[in-house]
Amino acid sequence: MGIPYIEAEGSNYDIGFAIGRKLKLKIKELIAMEEGNYKKGSGKTLSYHSSRIDDIINESKNHFPSYVEELLGMAKGAEADFNVLFALGCEDELIYNCTSVAGFSKKDIILGHNEDWLRDHLDSLYVCRIRQKNGPDSISLSYAGHLPGFSTGLNSEGCSYTCNSINAKGTNRRGLPWQFLLRACLDSGKYSDLIKIASLENKMIGGNSLIALKGRIFDLEMLPKGYAVIEGGKYMAHTNHILDEGIKPQEKYRAEDSVWRLERANEHLESNEFSFDLVKKILSDHKYRPFSICCHEFEEEGGNPYSTMASVIINTGRKEFYVAHGNPCKSEYVKYTL
Repeated sequence: MGIPYIEAEGSNYDIGFAIGRKLKLKIKELIAMEEGNYKKGSGKTLSYHSSRIDDIINESKNHFPSYVEELLGMAKGAEADFNVLFALGCEDELIYNCTSVAGFSKKDIILGHNEDWLRDHLDSLYVCRIRQKNGPDSISLSYAGHLPGFSTGLNSEGCSYTCNSINAKGTNRRGLPWQFLLRACLDSGKYSDLIKIASLENKMIGGNSLIALKGRIFDLEMLPKGYAVIEGGKYMAHTNHILDEGIKPQEKYRAEDSVWRLERANEHLESNEFSFDLVKKILSDHKYRPFSICCHEFEEEGGNPYSTMASVIINTGRKEFYVAHGNPCKSEYVKYTL
């Protein structure tokens, strides 16, 4: 089917409304699917959870009122219940087995990212090009029912980022949903903006964001309380476990495949000249399959339940955003330009 491409402009509400209207069918299908998933996983439906999130909504309004307004516009455009849509973005230790790399090519910084999740979300993705009144233009990859930039993003201020989950201690069921933090990254043009986001002390779950900003590569490991900055050199990779020694005690669980994927990415980075083609090669790598960087679900009994939903490569200098739908080992990258 391919990934829908949406152009939206205006106020935050206008942007959300345009996205919701374009993705109305996908959002309704997603809500119906998640009703069953929530019931199966917790014994409670999505509708039940959505009726008990007023305090989370109010907390989000305190920090990110314009993005709550954007989500409200999305709900209106999709003719969906706002609380139900909001509840979809209230992550409770959801683990996305993603891999990110970044480095300096001869001319530009290039970021690469594989977005891994459960296969039934393969057709929930969308690419969005934003022109807004009071913020930078941007292009990003996200999931239907979530704000733009929930996976990866690039903006006109020279900031690009990816996102991986971290299974951290101290997850806060009543904290700030991760989608609002990433939407704020999509609007960031300064290092201080990103540190302000990372330093928020009431995040719902942990995660890390590999970032390129104005000639600099670094990773923000963000926990429900606390964060760490890891500086990159000529290149850098990150997966789903904490690398900073200072906050490592706050890690709840470290998946073995996260360590394998990071080691494999670094093997490539340490032995090759960094380039766009190298990033494609890393993101298509199958060592340790099915728990590989290019992730394939259920290839053996009791195997990996995750699969690569999409692969993204960002050329920051040229402001080019390449997206392959599904596994990059067999999908073509489509180029979008900011």
